[in-house]
Amino acid sequence: MKNLIEKFRASLSAQAALIVSVPIVVILAFHSYLAYQEDRDRLFRNTEMQLLRVVEGLKGPAETFVAMKNPEGLQHLVDETAEGADIELVVLFDPAGVVIASNKKKWIGQPMAAMHPEDLTENDIAALEKAFAGGYSVYYDPDDMQYCCVMPIDEGTAGPGSIFISMDLGSFAAESAESAVRIALASLLVAALIGITIFYLLRGRITRRIMDVSSTAAAIARGDLEARTQVRGTDEIGRLAASFNTLADETEKQKNHLEEMVEIRVRELSGLYSVVEATSQSLDLDTMLPIVLKQVLRIMGVEQGCVLLREDKTDALRLVAHHGFAPESVQELEGLRPGEGFAGAVMARNRTIRTGDAAAEKDVVVLPGLEREGIRSVLAAPIAFGQKSLGAITVYSRQTDRFSENEEELLGSIGAQVGVAVENSLLYARTLELTREDGLTGLANRRHLDQMIDRELSRGLRTADMLSFLMCDVDFFKRYNDRYGHAEGDVCLKRVAAALRESFKRASDLPARYGGEEFSVIIPNTPPEHVLLLAEALRQRLEKEAIPHESSDIAPVVTVSIGVVSAPITRDRDRAWYIKQADDALYRSKAEGRNRVTHTIE
Repeated sequence: MKNLIEKFRASLSAQAALIVSVPIVVILAFHSYLAYQEDRDRLFRNTEMQLLRVVEGLKGPAETFVAMKNPEGLQHLVDETAEGADIELVVLFDPAGVVIASNKKKWIGQPMAAMHPEDLTENDIAALEKAFAGGYSVYYDPDDMQYCCVMPIDEGTAGPGSIFISMDLGSFAAESAESAVRIALASLLVAALIGITIFYLLRGRITRRIMDVSSTAAAIARGDLEARTQVRGTDEIGRLAASFNTLADETEKQKNHLEEMVEIRVRELSGLYSVVEATSQSLDLDTMLPIVLKQVLRIMGVEQGCVLLREDKTDALRLVAHHGFAPESVQELEGLRPGEGFAGAVMARNRTIRTGDAAAEKDVVVLPGLEREGIRSVLAAPIAFGQKSLGAITVYSRQTDRFSENEEELLGSIGAQVGVAVENSLLYARTLELTREDGLTGLANRRHLDQMIDRELSRGLRTADMLSFLMCDVDFFKRYNDRYGHAEGDVCLKRVAAALRESFKRASDLPARYGGEEFSVIIPNTPPEHVLLLAEALRQRLEKEAIPHESSDIAPVVTVSIGVVSAPITRDRDRAWYIKQADDALYRSKAEGRNRVTHTIE
């Protein structure tokens, strides 16, 4: 052993191999640990965001189904949610802690305690109790290696219920650990091979020439990029010295190039961050996208640009934001149809377009407005979510070949980021619309009706505006259901709703389903005599619809009785007052023979 140690001390090759190999082993091992931790942290972050999106997407529809007392729809919603990747358990509890829906149907109707310990741990029960008190929790439960999210849901006056969703992380965690072990073993093998290689390369006792290279390397490391080693001979060490000098030359060039690239990337990343920040300021596209365009123009250093979006229902293009154009050019952009211009081409191809001479472009029809503006360079990127084309963002310049490949890549990244924000905004709008609509008729529901009456009363109080409220009831609707069945009854209500929608088309009017066969309309800032004409026109429209109703005592067709109140908004007239006055008028219409309008004017 003593002789072996002495040989090691006398061997520069062995010492160099050890000196190089040990740090490599430590660095690679540390890298393996960091990779494992990063994989684990990313898994937890992704899982948390995924669970929150799932729960947020489930919460609104679940509350709607609970409010509608629709257990079949609620169970179907739970089953669809449970089909998501690695979703282990989805359970909805009522305020008493009883399961009302679950992908494991054996728990339906069972109390929360019955699920312990098979599917609920002590941590899960504590989180559920917190949810019943109005709080929510997202946590990793080490007892069963699952990531869980618990959130309260509104179940009316009985108090909050709860949503519980868990995702199994066992396989992910095991795979991450195995990957870390493989990386560590590979790191040790690489380090050993490097050590052996260095040992044999340095074994020939070529210290002086290596030290020359080493000294030059140290000088370069200190920042002296002009330092070079002396080349002696044409053997391996000589070629190494020559290669080292070549490497030093290239390093100096690359350093200068990288400094330029870093400066460019810093500007680009700063600009991209400003765009991301702009997309987070509002879910309203008409508010958010002009801010985004302003940031894009600042990043690109140009003055002209526009953002167009594709309308979901009509597939038409809508100019959401623009800057730097004459009014005539704006009119050209507003009249843009799908497939026209650079924006249309970008949406059709779902990829960026960059041209240095728009006037010479043959593949894209240049709009007259752009020719009038003297546009030469155009850079357009799609606003897309995955493969779904949502719109386009386009910037312009009067200079030829104004935009670079880096700017094209940057605008493409911005378009992708804006696409996510636009999709989120559209999803939010659709979700909000669902919470405001009656599921059968498509009219506003009772909750939205109450909110809008209160808003109108608050808005009109300062100026004592006139507010009219209409109540409409289908005559002998119970007999209709008994005679024709509930399916036909639903069809009848839909036709009544369509008549309401056609009779009250103003944006300020709000037709709504009050409940059952009763409908309401909020009619602000309208003379009472005109309100009466609208109400009578509605009654006549429904009578002319000639929906058969053989069980009616009034007519052989469906008719309606209507009660209306019109009164200036004052502090002592709240929502309940208007509803009661309209309801009293409706009652008088029924008492006086139905199929008529009774109008109360205060």
